[in-house]
Amino acid sequence: MKNAPTFENVLTLDRARTDDALAPMTFAGGTPLKFGDPFYLKHMSGEFVIGAYSGKRYYYPRLGKSGAVRMDFRFGTGVVPNNARLQIRTSEYLEPMSSESPYFASYAAIRNFLGAWKDDPDCYYYSTNDAVNYGQQYWRVTRKGGDAADPICYGDRVYLSSDFDKYRGQRLVKEGEYITTKDGAGDWWSVEPDTQPRANTPGVIQFGEMVHLKNMSGEYIGPNLRTWPRLVRAGPVRLRLAGGQGDLTDGATVVIESTETDLGGKTLLGAFANSHDCYYWTGGYEADKQGWQITKVAGGDPGIRYGDKLYFTNLSYAGQKLARDGRYPGYVTTLKSSSEWWTIEKI
Repeated sequence: MKNAPTFENVLTLDRARTDDALAPMTFAGGTPLKFGDPFYLKHMSGEFVIGAYSGKRYYYPRLGKSGAVRMDFRFGTGVVPNNARLQIRTSEYLEPMSSESPYFASYAAIRNFLGAWKDDPDCYYYSTNDAVNYGQQYWRVTRKGGDAADPICYGDRVYLSSDFDKYRGQRLVKEGEYITTKDGAGDWWSVEPDTQPRANTPGVIQFGEMVHLKNMSGEYIGPNLRTWPRLVRAGPVRLRLAGGQGDLTDGATVVIESTETDLGGKTLLGAFANSHDCYYWTGGYEADKQGWQITKVAGGDPGIRYGDKLYFTNLSYAGQKLARDGRYPGYVTTLKSSSEWWTIEKI
């Protein structure tokens, strides 16, 4: 008994733990992602991959604002390098369906790996099978911007491309509520440590802040004339970039809200079919016409800061950017061929 082991060096806490020891680990943005680490997959639209829909034969991942499910990358060890070949696994417990018979009876494994298949335009989950080694379940993850030598990290924006020989290079994209693959698509995804929007990153503009909007010409969005905003050199109006929470980031969708009291509730800037120039109207009338995707001219860090050169692209008129109107000087319109940029100025 004199040589029996003791536990003085094992017990390091002076009081009992009160946290949930079985809770999933969480990681800070910028932490390198490892194979098997959990994350939430977020589309550029702001929607997450949520619980799968059980069709007649297969389980289809869906996109939504709530109900996000944890995912992880498989088919490797250690840190996930840029351009890694991998598999995408959901944490959901998706049992085989009887409608898959007779094959399901001989291979009753959980259907939890994402694939792009020829029998359905939408991607769906299926089991991995070493005997078959489905090429449809292999993908490439590639960072959108940044140093190609760096590993994939939490918070990174990435492209996910099929590595199956028939679909190689086709990127994973949003298709309504579901996902599919397409050649030449620009859809990107972010690998998120949690489902809460990032907020209060030093130097990054926050949704809801009061700002001035300045055109590359040096003119500002100024007072309206019967709901049409005019461009001015002095006396800009206070605007609010609304439509979300937390950090304002590259690719986010915003609504541009004027604080002018004479608008009588018609405060959201939109591009409408009945006018060549943009004007303010009540919210919810035609949401896409009042929605603007904000993108950084130079790319890089996703956070949007004061002084960044930005494009504002209307959601309803594909590719049309907010610009000065050459036909009616002093007003703003949308132009597809425009390369005009704007800056957000602090009040």
